[in-house]
Amino acid sequence: MNINESLTITIVLAAVFSYFNHRFIKWPPTIGIMVITLVLSILLATQKFQNHLN
Repeated sequence: MNINESLTITIVLAAVFSYFNHRFIKWPPTIGIMVITLVLSILLATQKFQNHLN
């Protein structure tokens, strides 16, 4: 994966998180995007850890 693909994925995810925050959560943009990203990161880390244990 090159730098262009990484930047594209990051920007698209930020836009999706921003839309989700604006439409459903209605928190200030910085806080909403940060919380959604934090929750997704924790879920992915736990999923990877659980797959590693099995």
